[in-house]
Amino acid sequence: MIEAEKANYPIVWMCRMLKVARSSFYEMYHRDRFPTRARARFAVVEYIEVFCNRKRLHSTLGYRTRAQALADHHQLPTAA
Repeated sequence: MIEAEKANYPIVWMCRMLKVARSSFYEMYHRDRFPTRARARFAVVEYIEVFCNRKRLHSTLGYRTRAQALADHHQLPTAA
C-alpha cells in the first residue's frame, strides 16, 4: 500500500497522516515482505490498532494510550 503510494506522496507525509513514526514504518518495511497488498494493509492497521492505540503513551493525552483517553471521554457526563 505505502510502496504503491510512494510515487504520489512522500513517506514522511504518509507516516504523519497514519500517525506512525517513520522509524517504525522503515522497521516494518525492511523486516517484512507481504505476499499481497491486503496483507500489508492488515499489518499496518494491526500495528496502529494494537501498538499506537492500546500500548503507546501519548504526551498530548496526559501520558495515556488513545484507548484510555477514548474510554475516559465516553465516561464523561453530558451537559443537559
